[in-house]
Amino acid sequence: MKRRIKIMEFLSLIISDDKRLTLCLNIIGLYMLSHAALAQNLHVPDNGDGTFTNPVMYNAHWSDPSVIKVGEDYYCITSSLETTPLMQILHSRDLVNWKVIGSVSRFWNSKYPPTMNWSPRLSYINGVFRVCGHFTQDNMFIYQSSSIHGPWTEVQHKFDNMAWQWAPNFYKDKDGSIYLYANNWIQKVNNEMTSFIGGRLEVVKGTLLENPSLFFSHTMYYWVQSQNGTDKMGVTESDAKITVWKSKNITGPYLESKDLLLGNLRWQGPNTGSVVEVNNDEWWYCYNTWDMLRLAMCRQFHLDKLEWNKSGWPEINGNNGPSTTFRKPVKSITNNFLPDMTDEFNGQKLEGIDTLSLGSKWLFRNEMRDAWSLSKEKGKISLKALYPGFDSQESPNFLAQRPSSAYYTVETKLYIKPKSVFEKSGLAIKEFCSKNGIYITLESDYFFMKDTSFVLKVWHCSQSKFKEVEKMPLLFDSDNNSICLKINMNGLEAEAFYSYDGKSWKKLGGEYGFNWEKGMEWNRYWTSFMPAIFSGSKILNPGSGEAYFDYFRIRHAGN
Repeated sequence: MKRRIKIMEFLSLIISDDKRLTLCLNIIGLYMLSHAALAQNLHVPDNGDGTFTNPVMYNAHWSDPSVIKVGEDYYCITSSLETTPLMQILHSRDLVNWKVIGSVSRFWNSKYPPTMNWSPRLSYINGVFRVCGHFTQDNMFIYQSSSIHGPWTEVQHKFDNMAWQWAPNFYKDKDGSIYLYANNWIQKVNNEMTSFIGGRLEVVKGTLLENPSLFFSHTMYYWVQSQNGTDKMGVTESDAKITVWKSKNITGPYLESKDLLLGNLRWQGPNTGSVVEVNNDEWWYCYNTWDMLRLAMCRQFHLDKLEWNKSGWPEINGNNGPSTTFRKPVKSITNNFLPDMTDEFNGQKLEGIDTLSLGSKWLFRNEMRDAWSLSKEKGKISLKALYPGFDSQESPNFLAQRPSSAYYTVETKLYIKPKSVFEKSGLAIKEFCSKNGIYITLESDYFFMKDTSFVLKVWHCSQSKFKEVEKMPLLFDSDNNSICLKINMNGLEAEAFYSYDGKSWKKLGGEYGFNWEKGMEWNRYWTSFMPAIFSGSKILNPGSGEAYFDYFRIRHAGN
């Protein structure tokens, strides 16, 4: 694993030509002051001495956290974005150490195509857990359960005019009235929480408002919300921020506002969070931010305390942006949930995934019940080469994991039994929203399926455009048809390798970067670059072949 910080290349990735020289000097200073190992090594949030260091999840892509407290327990639901299981649920006793305990659904809702699921919001009202959100821009859903562990059932509701109203959520007021709020408005609902009562009231104004959080403290209602504005990575003076408004009445008017959280040199683009009460009138904010030392991990789960100034306004970290190290909200014994990303495929199920439970380790793009299987005796996982292929956002057999650092090596051993020249299987590191990443495919190189004629290809995807950048023929001397594949992820740069024995490795192609391109502000990276295995076909083929993976191994830099 290469352990290096390339300052000029880093700057070229995140800064356009019109940025000021002072910004360049600041970022150089950040790297000079930081240790390279800080960016490369595995991050463990709980320091074991009563403090924690952000982010509070050891691995990446726990996006858009919505956190509630029930008794002494904290529950969090996060965006599944473009992967399943949908809307995974986490549990904690101290807001720092989290463990996956399930999800709302293992599969996509059959009523909607598998596209995206952003910013679900979690509530607990009158003894019932509810999750609100959108599968597409126009389809608002509500799921509910009497237990956080499920089962979850979809609620038929009559809420209209909800297109593009990201992150709706319920709030129960002191007098027992229940409201639905989202975007910049609030509206009363019936006791069953299935339809509106009265009119919609606009309560706040801002730029690209989303994901509000509402709470009551100090005789006032506080409305906390993201303003994404013109946020661009690397620009600390952008107008992306978290804003807070306050009012004496839940329905307003919210006449004042203050900036609660702006990005700083290291932690940038704060967005999408929720406020949770820990002790009597002690409030903490759970949200996302980008770590400029670990850009490949994209948005990460951050935690900060709300402090109150003399004017009755909440503040975070003395108005110095997201904090790094702070005391833990709740005293607890360190019990970090550290999932082992390595899988030898010698169990009867993938970690937590079988017909009865949900996954805490593996993510699917669009899992199909009969598309994969495990053989305990052979110690392999079998993936059918189903349509569409690896370069499609709809590819079913694409199994990924959340990276635990921005610098790591992923390795697998692959054996294929193709039935078509259009089938491609292999190893990848991919950012799901943009498809940007590096892919190594093993496929037949002979149209009439001559058994021993195969080819390795390396694909580089940038700005959602795939390009074949390397090709190497293989000639197997038996019916084994197996090859070892490896990818080194070095921040926002990757390298591909192959080996016949898993010991002597040869490089495939060069070094491939993943730029934060101009004009990509909306389609920029949201989910982190995830290591994955895959198998797919370019054409519909009911008699598809299969790919067998012997293991999936991760080694972090510094380990």
